Amino acid sequence: MFLDYNPDDLDVTISELLVATSDAADPDLPAAVPQVLKLLRTRLNMDVAFVSQITEGRRTIKAVDSAADFSAVQPGRSDPVEESWCQWVIEGRLPEAIKDAGHPTPAFPSARI
Repeated sequence: MFLDYNPDDLDVTISELLVATSDAADPDLPAAVPQVLKLLRTRLNMDVAFVSQITEGRRTIKAVDSAADFSAVQPGRSDPVEESWCQWVIEGRLPEAIKDAGHPTPAFPSARI
């Protein structure tokens, strides 16, 4: 069978993550989220990759993959959305991947990851 895309491409993996974490996701798909987060984190050479949910003014971390020496983001952690960058990412004021969150700049003010 010929595919007009490479199933291992990062864009395909990201699409799978978006489907797996959507509100209408198949209940069996979220099992793939940890694998997708690990793949994204390692391919993009990041300390952490995570999925969060924003409801009722709070951002809650749902799934995390992080380097062994990185523990700042844990599943279940919840913060007011205005104190996190997640809402800014949703609004397009920050990119979906931040290469160095440890050094605030005017574009990336101090806030909770």
